Amino acid sequence: MTTKGVTAARSGNSVFGPLRIEWSVTEDSFAFRVLLYLSGQLVDQALLTRQQPNYPFDVQQGVTSAEGLLTAQFATSGQAQLLRGDFDYCIERSCQHYRGIIAMTGDVAADAENLSVEPSTGAGDD
Repeated sequence: MTTKGVTAARSGNSVFGPLRIEWSVTEDSFAFRVLLYLSGQLVDQALLTRQQPNYPFDVQQGVTSAEGLLTAQFATSGQAQLLRGDFDYCIERSCQHYRGIIAMTGDVAADAENLSVEPSTGAGDD
């Protein structure tokens, strides 16, 4: 799985060619607010909640376009944790695909930031 621009912050943005995805966790932490920009122009927006965690989009601005799905994942307590994307973004007929994590928040992000891997020497590793 790919992660691009993954952050433990409460807001951020990721850029994929002409597509910029701005996201923020609402003040109560129970939703993601998402804004989509193509070539610098706001083209769509959505609020992802536990009740409506999926945001299918198909947007176009001039010769640029993007189509796909953003999905929010929530903790058992209902708090926003992950924002994932699976979409294509295009300039004219030249398209690329992205599938992976866009944002990590709360305990998930803190856990990911605290992970450390000890190198294995192969000798005496029991």
